[in-house]
Amino acid sequence: MKPAVTCVCARLPRVDNQTRIWVLQHPRERRHPIGTVRLLALALERVRVDVTFLSGPRGPLPAIGPRAALLYPAPGARALESLSRDEQPDELIVLDGTWHHAHTLARDLGFLAVVPKVTLESIEPSRYRIRREPRGECVSTVEAVVAALRVLEPETRGLGDLLQAFDEMIDDQLGYIERRPGPRRAKRRRTDGARGVARVIADRWDDLLIAYAESAPGPGQRALVQLVGVRVASGETFDQIVAGPPPSGLFHMRLSEHDRATGASEAQLAAAWSAFRRPRDVVLAWNQSTLDLLAAASLDHGGLCLKALWANAFERGPGTLEAVVERARLTPRPAAVRGRSADRLGNAVCIAQALRARVEQGA
Repeated sequence: MKPAVTCVCARLPRVDNQTRIWVLQHPRERRHPIGTVRLLALALERVRVDVTFLSGPRGPLPAIGPRAALLYPAPGARALESLSRDEQPDELIVLDGTWHHAHTLARDLGFLAVVPKVTLESIEPSRYRIRREPRGECVSTVEAVVAALRVLEPETRGLGDLLQAFDEMIDDQLGYIERRPGPRRAKRRRTDGARGVARVIADRWDDLLIAYAESAPGPGQRALVQLVGVRVASGETFDQIVAGPPPSGLFHMRLSEHDRATGASEAQLAAAWSAFRRPRDVVLAWNQSTLDLLAAASLDHGGLCLKALWANAFERGPGTLEAVVERARLTPRPAAVRGRSADRLGNAVCIAQALRARVEQGA
């Protein structure tokens, strides 16, 4: 998945590691051009990589053995170097993403709560010279896994060669940048909102379908509690609650236990959404989390993040939906759906209307 000029596949060793490695990868890392998990996937004999969607890996969870451990510097984590042979894990779970992404996964992946946490007592500074680490002890995923395997199985061959291939990948990438003809051009942030969002917000206004999903922690991944949607042009709404046990956050969602108990099955939800969804609809959601929930439930794939559209066109790091509405001095109206979703969906519609107005005015 890299250009041929920077390919490192031929340099990778085959490492017969005995400790199983399970990588839980944040979805934003899966196509990163200089991500290091692909090196592990190609080099290690015993490795599994799962992309996570909204706090859970896609597909069935593998069985987690009694001697599995999460490699993460959580409070109370034990240093791998301090463990006796009998205490050492035979499976390491590793989180792949930025430090912020890893923290989010460690916090929200409910099934990891009972998994013992381990960390590395001493580790060399990262050699990842292309991506800046937030702190000195933060390293790339391949570096963390190699360091852990060197503690757990110091006799295993090929770990040094794996790091060498990683170094060569970085060297090749930096060399390619330096050899690129012409001056290096800095990315210019787009300031003309019209070019950034006109195609979707203005030209496809009649096809815009804004969605919002409520969810709660579940086994392996977050469970869909409520899915709502509204067509901005016509005002038609979709509102479906999924049946199930009442989650702890039901009060904050402004939903009742009766709403949850009398909700639809997953099959009924899929049928209702399919009937509401039109072939030409362009699905928008304020947060990527709603789009990921739709994908994880096989309801929709793709869609556009309204927050990203706003950020690309007008302000970096806009924050919460409510904060944008307040700063822009907008006056949203709640959508005709149940619970907290009425306000969230109404705010998102108001943002889309504001974007359309600025586009049409050429602002």
